Amino acid sequence: MDYKNFIVMPLLVVAVTRTIRTRQQIAIIIALCCVTALAVDFSYLRGAAGRDFSHYAEETRDAGPLGYAGENGLASYLVEATAFLLPLLALKGKTLIRAGILLVVAANTACILFSYSREAYLALALVLCFLAVVKIRWLFIPILLLVVSWQAILPVAVQERIAMTYTKPDPGQAAALDASAQERVMLWTDAITMFRNNPLIGTGFLTYAEMGRVGSYKDTHNFYLKMLVETGLSGLLLFLAQLLLFTRTGLQLFSRARDPFLSLVGLGFACLMLTATIVNFFGDRWMFIQVDSNLWILLGCTLCGISIAGTKTSAVTKKAKQKTIKRHPWHTPNPPLVHGDAVV
Repeated sequence: MDYKNFIVMPLLVVAVTRTIRTRQQIAIIIALCCVTALAVDFSYLRGAAGRDFSHYAEETRDAGPLGYAGENGLASYLVEATAFLLPLLALKGKTLIRAGILLVVAANTACILFSYSREAYLALALVLCFLAVVKIRWLFIPILLLVVSWQAILPVAVQERIAMTYTKPDPGQAAALDASAQERVMLWTDAITMFRNNPLIGTGFLTYAEMGRVGSYKDTHNFYLKMLVETGLSGLLLFLAQLLLFTRTGLQLFSRARDPFLSLVGLGFACLMLTATIVNFFGDRWMFIQVDSNLWILLGCTLCGISIAGTKTSAVTKKAKQKTIKRHPWHTPNPPLVHGDAVV
């Protein structure tokens, strides 16, 4: 299954780039992604109805329709979709479209909060800061409000989930990581030990799950360390290069496209890549097609956007050159003959 996902997801890029030819078609793809995200939100919220979210409880967590991707996989899917859509709120003169995007963002954020995924919280916070610096300056206002008064704004259960990361087990003891974080640290330490034994090429692709290294865990809970263990330093460097190239693709469309919509699509994809980079620090979110299908589809849209923007730029440049071409001297009409003050 993992091998199939590894091949199928890049094929989504091929399918999109072979199909999309216009900005309207890109808009349709994005609209379908929004509908899918809303369907995931609705399914999760319907399943969560009746649960007590007044305080944090592990039993209230649920993966919703994403199944074996887990609760953190659900949150990763939603935070990536939200990161892509946030820049599109800067579209001017598109009130209905912005209202629809805002609806999707709000529904996604509600589900992210009650997924209790701290990696998704961190990814969302960092992408908001990135957007505030790069494009949407007014985001600094809600960010500052959240920093100053997060205990008054966030639900109590979410506050408890954040605070439990590093707490005192007993009043007389020193503060320590919670059990979940300690397990991650233990897995990461073991992964680094394994890497030292096979630093260049690793143990082999998808081999960690069969080793039974730490209890019943079949994952390092850090995709970068998983790549380091299974493919060595060479594989990790190639993966990091891939992340950088994908992010560069989005930034390239953002900076070069004259069309505001295409430019924001590029920025949105760069934000999506930022969140994907963050959430994979805390688990394998890269190999799950239900989590990262949007990433590959929207990568195809971004590549098509670069092609469309380049075509438009070439057309405008060609037209401008045609206007500025000077006619040859012998094509210039002769000046009128003047005799005294009269024109003959």
